[in-house]
Order: sequence, then structure tokens, then C-alpha cells
Amino acid sequence: MKTCKSCKKEFNENLTFCPFCGAENSDRKLTYIERKKAREKDTELLLSKASIQQEDIDNAKEFDENKIGLEKVQEIKKARLYSILRVAISLIAFISCIICAELTLKGDINANIKLLIIVVAFFAVAFVASIFISDTYTIIALKKIEKGEFVPMKVYFTKGPIVAYNGILYEIKALDKCPSCGEEVHVEEMDGELYCVCNKTRDHIYKVDKNKYIEQVKLKIEQKE
Repeated sequence: MKTCKSCKKEFNENLTFCPFCGAENSDRKLTYIERKKAREKDTELLLSKASIQQEDIDNAKEFDENKIGLEKVQEIKKARLYSILRVAISLIAFISCIICAELTLKGDINANIKLLIIVVAFFAVAFVASIFISDTYTIIALKKIEKGEFVPMKVYFTKGPIVAYNGILYEIKALDKCPSCGEEVHVEEMDGELYCVCNKTRDHIYKVDKNKYIEQVKLKIEQKE
């Protein structure tokens, strides 16, 4: 880790530009070409850390389990039914788009209008296909998470890890900020373990003690109920 010359925050020593303030942190003044290559290298490094790396886990400090909260999502039955309905609707829409495109190709209409309809149908097919894939994954994930209580899993794209208890889904959310830089953090799951990751730089990763976490989670859910 190295400290930014401008904002004084710590970040990955392999980065040239500070991920917090964007300041250049080089031992010498870089040329335009060198600066451009450095930014590309920084981008590649940041993208490579899109998922938690083993080296980050090995060096991860502990995050206070009391600073992780829960937010009720909905009942598992309702969540499953909602996803099944979306899958069914997306299938109907997909078939409708295919039929519409086929009739358009066979129809005797203006070539420009025909092209427009086909393009719209193409994007519609792509959209409903993404919904189908997303909700199919959700149905499978819900089936797995229902088998064992307090098994954290990534179920929804826009939410953090989900746990199930008494037939209800709860989202695990961090209540405190990054101990290293004060930025917001979010919770991620990997191989059944939980980690708090800084929203600004993924070099700041903290592991949550699973046994203490389960104990605290049960207590918090019982208090909510």
C-alpha cells in the first residue's frame, strides 16, 4: 500500500493514480503517452479485482459483525412466485417477438418500416432474454438458499448477499464505513463467507467472523420480529 500525495489516503501500490481523488502518484513527471498507458494499466488492475482475490483474503482484517445490519426483502414463496411469473411472461414475449419478426419478413410492407420492426424486435428479444436468464438464476438460487438457513448467497443483482430465516429473505448490509479510508462499504459473499469491501478501492477488504455473524444475525432478526 502507498499513500496518496494529495488526499493522504492509502491505495494499491501498483496503481499510478489515486482511486480516491485521481491525483497522479509517480516518482517522476510522466509524459502524455506514459500517463495514458498508466491509466490503462490502472484500469486493468481494478477490473481484475472485480471479484475477491485470494491474496486479498489472506491479508483481510476482521470487520465488526455488530456493524452489519439486515433488511427484510420478502417471503421466499412470494419471491419465487414473482420470478416464475417473470420467466413465463418473458417466454411469451420472446415467442411473440419472433412471430412478429417472421410475419414482418413475409409481409408486403415498406422496406424501411420492415427494417425498423426487425431492429425493434431484435432489441426486445435481447431484453426479454436477459429477464429470463436473470429470473431463472434467481429461482435456482432461492431453491438452494431455502435448503439451509443462514447460507449467504448472491440472489439479486442490485442487492447484497441474501440469507433465509423462517421462510423470509433478508439482505445483509454494512452499517459502518471503511475503517481505512472512511468511504462506504458493501457486503460480498464468497464460498459461503462474508467480506466487507470498500466502494472506492477494492484493496480495502475485511472478513466477517461467520460464527459471530450468525449469532448476531439471529438476534437482530428476533428483535425485528
